[in-house]
Amino acid sequence: MDQAGITRSAQVARASLILGTSTMVTLLVGFVKNKYSALLLGPTGLGLLSQATGFLTLLSLFCSLETGQGIIKLLAEGNSAPRDGDTQKMRNEAVPREQIIKTALLLSIPLALLVAMLSVILARPLAALIFDDPHYHMAIVLVSLGLPFQVLFILLGVFLRGFREIKAYGRAVILSTTLNLIAFLLLAGFFNLWGALVAQFVGTLVSSLTFYAYCRRRIAGPLLRTPDFGVSRLRKLPRMGLKFKIGHLQPEIRAAKILLSFGLLSLAVVVTELTFNLILRTGVVHHLGSAYNGLYQAVVSLSNQYLTFFSSLVSVYLYPLLCSSKTIHEYNDEMNSSLHFMTLLAIPMFCGLLLFKEDVIRILFSGKFLEAAPLIPLQVAGDYFKILAKVLTASLLPTGRLRAWVLFGLVYCTLYLGISLFLLKTFHLKGLVIAYFLSNLIYVFILALFQVKVAKFKFYPQSVKTISLSLVLLTLIIHLPDTNLWYNLIKVGLVPVWLSLVVSLSEIRQLVNWVRYKTLRIHTISD
Repeated sequence: MDQAGITRSAQVARASLILGTSTMVTLLVGFVKNKYSALLLGPTGLGLLSQATGFLTLLSLFCSLETGQGIIKLLAEGNSAPRDGDTQKMRNEAVPREQIIKTALLLSIPLALLVAMLSVILARPLAALIFDDPHYHMAIVLVSLGLPFQVLFILLGVFLRGFREIKAYGRAVILSTTLNLIAFLLLAGFFNLWGALVAQFVGTLVSSLTFYAYCRRRIAGPLLRTPDFGVSRLRKLPRMGLKFKIGHLQPEIRAAKILLSFGLLSLAVVVTELTFNLILRTGVVHHLGSAYNGLYQAVVSLSNQYLTFFSSLVSVYLYPLLCSSKTIHEYNDEMNSSLHFMTLLAIPMFCGLLLFKEDVIRILFSGKFLEAAPLIPLQVAGDYFKILAKVLTASLLPTGRLRAWVLFGLVYCTLYLGISLFLLKTFHLKGLVIAYFLSNLIYVFILALFQVKVAKFKFYPQSVKTISLSLVLLTLIIHLPDTNLWYNLIKVGLVPVWLSLVVSLSEIRQLVNWVRYKTLRIHTISD
């Protein structure tokens, strides 16, 4: 690997450390909240709180219009330095960053306010529909009040990612998550279910304010004060009445078209995926019963714990970089570095999970879920291919292949659902993880073929070597028996052997130098 590739690996490593820390904090806080809620509220209260949370998630997904990918693309393109090959027309066509931010807010925030008002008006029938009891209409009101703040929080996080402010994004996540936990523990502890519902509203407010502070400090200090954005004029509203130009509250048409084109397509894929997952869960309940569905959901939940981190790494680090990449060489470098480094992160974690799967289940769930342990090996293998697929699909939107992105998403959902329902009757829960593995394997093969043949992507030898050896390692660890101590020791010993083969000396040197720099910096600050 050349020096540029090593530097990129170091950049991915730094981004991984920041996002990994924020993800671990988020997961830990979620674990504490779930345990606290279960002990304090009981099954009924926890079910009501989960319904309220799901309702807020659904409304915020709709009101944000899933414009995040489009916002990041436009901001990353506007934030990249002009290249020699760019024509004057290309530079003139770039949408100004303040117009992107203003347009995104004006598309989503008014919609969120409108939906919130309608939800308050229809609180009783909505409560009867969602909670099966109209007396919980105040829960709908609290969710509705928090909706505009939740949408604002989502958009502000997207702005930080679009400007590649990874450190600020990670810190904002950690701070807001910690403050939300404190509010939840206090309010739920004193007022039980209604305190937990109020804490949900407070959490949306705290998160939006926290992310606004980081946006203002890191990327939008001058941006949010520009007259084109209109915030400075809005601050003066009490003194100037309603005498301000309505043009400042109009979205930029070109930016709106781009954001809506990305958003509506993303929304279609997300809705399709949610619908197919609902069909699959319903099929499990119908054929096997609710208890088996609970076992399967435990396996899926376990996967989501770490897939969230890799999804964040792709969307926060890789996607903005690809949006600002302008040559095929840069594109190949970023994609190969991400494939290489994400494999280095994923495989040791997967090996640890495979070796201690029963202990992990006991810690995260309980001994009642140990029947799900045999499902984990194939689920983990499928997760590795899913991570590779996330990297390979990350380049489709930056390169303007919207139709291909939607088509691949629909193909994967259809493939996964079709194979799952076919194997469910014969292999029961085992059939679902087999289907998950096969669908992700086929999906990666199709994506790789598309990248090479259509996008002219080139897999570097280092990436091919890393992926191939990783598959060999996973295969050995999955198929070697785990009933014998010696076999387990062999599995543990295979991991350092794998590392010695896939990690270069230059990468090790750079990692050592980085650790020394951080250690020296800590000592300097302490002195």
